[in-house]
Amino acid sequence: MKRKFFYVFISFFFLTGVAVYFFLNKIPSTKLFFPQKIIKSEKESDKLFPEAYFSIFNYHQQFLDVYGELIAKKKININQKKVLIIIDSHSDIYLNNFHIEKNKKNDGNWINSLLSRYDDIEEIYWVLPEVTKGEDLKSRFWDSPITMNHGLVFRSGPAKIELFVNEKTGKICFPGSHCSGGRKVIVHKRLLDDSFWSELRNREVILTIDDDFFIYDVKGSFGLDEGELKKPDDFSLTEEKIKEKLQVLMNHLNNYQIKPIFISCARSIDGYIKEEYLPLMDNFCCFLAKNSKTEIDGVFLHQCQVGDFDFK
Repeated sequence: MKRKFFYVFISFFFLTGVAVYFFLNKIPSTKLFFPQKIIKSEKESDKLFPEAYFSIFNYHQQFLDVYGELIAKKKININQKKVLIIIDSHSDIYLNNFHIEKNKKNDGNWINSLLSRYDDIEEIYWVLPEVTKGEDLKSRFWDSPITMNHGLVFRSGPAKIELFVNEKTGKICFPGSHCSGGRKVIVHKRLLDDSFWSELRNREVILTIDDDFFIYDVKGSFGLDEGELKKPDDFSLTEEKIKEKLQVLMNHLNNYQIKPIFISCARSIDGYIKEEYLPLMDNFCCFLAKNSKTEIDGVFLHQCQVGDFDFK
């Protein structure tokens, strides 16, 4: 009798475990981002971006060091023309040549240095947060003409501009400048949900993501005091909203079969982000790292807990 009860007891727990397993795998939240088996997989064949190198850094200008390292090690072909997608609250382009004339290089103008140093970037898509189209920011980012003065970050102006890089000096000629000629670089301004993704399907793409796109601090990212906002609700952040935007990005990359050769995340600490959401963004970048070919920053990866995703 006892033995029979024992077998019934074991069978009950086994069948219950099987039922729970299949139930959990039917829950939409486990599949909304990407299937769990892909999130946890270490196999190259299962990774979403098997040809992409990956890195994460605290400041966006560190992109230059990592990119230079990849080129030096011949991991990236400098002779192949590329598209840079920068998902960021800032363009990271100064409308001057201080990076050469004054050796002024920082998070605000690292793309200037990139264009002057390497000639493989022929097109840039700057993806701005949707709030820049709202009442509080639209005039700053979209409705006013491009403005030239010393130290000004590229922000206003049309949705498409052309820059020209002098092949000898590396200096950049901007719209309205008294210069001409050089290597042309086209810069587009877009929103995350715009239809440009289909144009990148067969292009060689570099994707770099700044946390301040998703978890911006109003003062740090846009220079506004919250008391000045006409529509403060437009800027409110919640974990659910952030995850929705992350999902939109992943959907575009997946649906249009965009396979970057290099993916990077910039954490933009020190005032540009709402740091309470930094663990969420770090976890998202862990997801990208685990699904890329080479994880450059091993220290960061040891802290990754990709399985903590709980999208609903």
